[in-house]
Amino acid sequence: MPISWAKRARSRYTSDMAYTDPEPDNEKPLGLGGWAIIAALLAMLAGAVAYAVHAWNAMPGTGISPLGWLFLSLGIVVTTAVGGGLMWLVFYSARKHYDDI
Repeated sequence: MPISWAKRARSRYTSDMAYTDPEPDNEKPLGLGGWAIIAALLAMLAGAVAYAVHAWNAMPGTGISPLGWLFLSLGIVVTTAVGGGLMWLVFYSARKHYDDI
């Protein structure tokens, strides 16, 4: 008789099973292709931002003051930092097995 999925799931978390953390797979530095992809993505991001600023300023009556640009930029940076920090916590928790049952 085959083992049920529930029994297999329960046996996965028993204390008699030793868990060994796998070694990293020979982490190599980023090659030329990786840097080229990063450069292309950053160029596309810069183009999108430049287009958005140009389009915003081209519309009549919708100007943003320098203080508005400052706070808009700070909001983007802070939001990105919070999102990156939360993603780092997710990966850290998964790597250290804090979220295992």
